[in-house]
Amino acid sequence: MARNHSKPRKAHAGADNPRRGPARPPRRSGKARDAGGAEGGPLWIWGTHAVIAALANPARTCHELLATENAAQRLPATGPIAPVLVTARDIDTRLPEGAVHQGIAVKVDPLEPVALEDLIDAGISHIAVLDQVSDPHNL
Repeated sequence: MARNHSKPRKAHAGADNPRRGPARPPRRSGKARDAGGAEGGPLWIWGTHAVIAALANPARTCHELLATENAAQRLPATGPIAPVLVTARDIDTRLPEGAVHQGIAVKVDPLEPVALEDLIDAGISHIAVLDQVSDPHNL
């Protein structure tokens, strides 16, 4: 890209620039930082709408509900589990790096898988099949 001025460019942060500190480590992919999410084991669900939906689902077994004070105020008055008030940083340590949790996360058991044929037999007329969705709110 051509520059239209003579001002020198600033060096970017990284290993080549000691004034700015070391380069940031690469982001981890979707694996949770704690032991949750092992094959068939508990996993974390985060974000206001996803957590509220998980709490409202009678088929879900909830183990731990973490919420900031602000996020806890948005929860329904009754639910299967009481929230533990924590800081956003506390939630950050439990979730994949970069997870946008909106101050709330719940650790749950996975739901039992359902066969596609069973859904069709039950009269379900619309099925969405998603793979590697980066922002499910857009759905």
